[in-house]
Amino acid sequence: LGFHFGCCHEWEVRLAEKVVDLVPSIDLVRFTNSGTEANIHAVRLARAYTKRDKVGKFEGGWHGTCDPLHIGVSWPLDEPDTAGLVEGATKDTVVLRFNDLENVRKALKTEELACVIVEPVQGSSGFIPADKEFLKGLRELCDETGTLLIFDEVITGFRMAPGGGQEVYGVIPDMTTLGKAVGSGEFPVGAFGGRADIMDLMDHLKHPGKANHVVQGGTYSGNPLVTRCGYEALKEFEKGYMY
Repeated sequence: LGFHFGCCHEWEVRLAEKVVDLVPSIDLVRFTNSGTEANIHAVRLARAYTKRDKVGKFEGGWHGTCDPLHIGVSWPLDEPDTAGLVEGATKDTVVLRFNDLENVRKALKTEELACVIVEPVQGSSGFIPADKEFLKGLRELCDETGTLLIFDEVITGFRMAPGGGQEVYGVIPDMTTLGKAVGSGEFPVGAFGGRADIMDLMDHLKHPGKANHVVQGGTYSGNPLVTRCGYEALKEFEKGYMY
């Protein structure tokens, strides 16, 4: 009993197991304190796994205040989306057109991208759903080019379905990021997870030496108050009577 231990505990494990049960793409999961943090670490992990620098994101896509992704969010697209964002933070970001597969095809054939991150339904642009064929084509293009596909399901996760947008669309990304809903919607929380071979890069025992593994942490990440509430909420979400 308690609200902060600073180490792994029963409720973190229970929630992790429940997330893995519900979200098709997630074999292993790590908890953060926000969806923004989840996206920061997912991009870092993708870069480490692919040994590539550039990342792709879509016009109108909002992924929190994560410097590499805080570009091309709102119109006019050629203006910075915030003060204090230095050019170096976004120089390796390639902005793509949402629901335009040919635009993405050209970019992935000419640029070596570590990952492409996409919301199955764009939230900040007025809730614009991706076309199913667009997501299927995006999956195929990423496979062809060795690019990791990340679904930002901070908004769609557990809402469109217990397994999120990927369950509805039937398209499985390599990694998924989650936000508020994973902690019942009432607490600062996030999570990111994906294929075991990608997530294993965060295991410093399997990959000793700080240049060989990806570091992620946070004083309150996965704390027992949040994870217990999240576990109880996900037990309700999976029943399918509410979103």
